[in-house]
Amino acid sequence: MRVVRWALVLTGTATMVYAAVVLAPDARFSKVGKVIPWLVGAALAHDALIAPLVCLFAAVAVARIPTRYRRAVQGGLFAAAVVTLFAFPLLRGYGKRDDVPSALPLDYGRGLVIVLTVIAVITVAAALGSRRSLDR
Repeated sequence: MRVVRWALVLTGTATMVYAAVVLAPDARFSKVGKVIPWLVGAALAHDALIAPLVCLFAAVAVARIPTRYRRAVQGGLFAAAVVTLFAFPLLRGYGKRDDVPSALPLDYGRGLVIVLTVIAVITVAAALGSRRSLDR
């Protein structure tokens, strides 16, 4: 296992060095400094706002949901959060351009509602199934 870990570390390091040497001098990547404040801001927003809210919501949910339903509800909430997170840029229309009609051509809000409904139905079915298996 130690050999595999070191092989992965060396491969990753070599890849980063290659990217720094080959891509950094390219003119397209000369504005890297403009990205850094956004990355720092995103990390701070996550640590100061998003993570505490998620922890608070999870604590309230665990206190209110009966033990036999918790696993199913937690799984459903996690799936819904991941789907919503990935759908957010599509819902906001990032990348949509008037001169490219094939960019973001779908109704992503409706799609998100459909997927969240499917997740809710599966969550309820899993919760009821876990209740029945515990009752036996």
